[in-house]
Amino acid sequence: MKELVIASAAFAMREISVKAGVETLIIALFVLLGVKVASMVSGWVS
Repeated sequence: MKELVIASAAFAMREISVKAGVETLIIALFVLLGVKVASMVSGWVS
C-alpha cells in the first residue's frame, strides 16, 4: 500500500517536473530499502 501511495505521489510530481518525479522515486526506493535493511538488522540483533 505504501508503494502505491509513493508511486502516485511520484506520478503527481511528474506532472510538475519530470526531474522532481525521478528524484522522488529514487528517494522512495532508498526509503523502502532502508526500512527493509533496518527490519533485517533488528531481526539479527534480537
